[in-house]
Order: sequence, then structure tokens, then C-alpha cells
Amino acid sequence: MRNSFAQACQRAFECPASENETFNVTNGDVFSWRGVWPTIAAALGREVGADAPASLAEMLPVFRPAWTEIAQRYHLRARALVDAFVGQSLTYTELLIRLSSAVVGPPVLLSTIKIRQAGFEGCIDTEDMLRNWFDTMRANRLLPPTLRTGC
Repeated sequence: MRNSFAQACQRAFECPASENETFNVTNGDVFSWRGVWPTIAAALGREVGADAPASLAEMLPVFRPAWTEIAQRYHLRARALVDAFVGQSLTYTELLIRLSSAVVGPPVLLSTIKIRQAGFEGCIDTEDMLRNWFDTMRANRLLPPTLRTGC
């Protein structure tokens, strides 16, 4: 799968129209996180559950012992779920999916018109990209081959 972000960066370095410009670079499609939960769940061998807002930063540390067991069982490279695997991305993720917001608003949308007017036309379907990244993480032993209930 091609990497549109890398292509956009390369174009920004090479194209005179990009000089001193700031561009939004996204996958190129419009999606909501709620809309891609089924793709994420399927990639992890799970069913989509009922909506239940929870803080990832508070919830994931509870799963440290289970993750350690999974990592040992499947000889995974990421032995520490939060510290090594996820890092500080939970704060950003919660912002994106608005877990800390009392009022759920519309999805955050970024316009890619400016970068397209400068000649960049690359795009990747977000759901295809998610599937690709989960496959890549499995191939690099960051995730187990499958996750089953009770693991």
C-alpha cells in the first residue's frame, strides 16, 4: 500500500508551489471514528460493542497484566502495553474521539483543498489504511495473530 503522507512530504520538498506553505495532509477521505469501529473490531477479531465512553488513559493500564501474558504467549516485541506500545498517543486519541467532551459534536474535518490545488492528488481509504496497519503490526510481532475472547 502506498503511503500518501510520505508522498505528500516528498511533493512538499520538491514542488516550488509548496514553498513557505502549510498543508493539511489527511488520508483524503471523510470518516468518523464511530464509523470505522467495525473495521477496527474486525481487524482485531472482535465484535463492535455498545457505545460506552471511557478514558483510554485510565482504562488501558488496567489491562497491563493481560497484555503481558499475551505478549509472552505470542512472543511479541511490545511487552509494555501503555509505556512502549501506546506512549502518549492516548491523550491525542481521546481528543480526536472527544472522550473528554461533555457534548459530542460533529466529526473533526480537515480540508485538503489547498494541497490539492498545489497539485498533490494522493489519497488512501482510511479503512484500508487501518487494515494495512493492523496487518503490519502483526507481521512485526507487535500484535498477536488473532485476539480471542478470554485473552
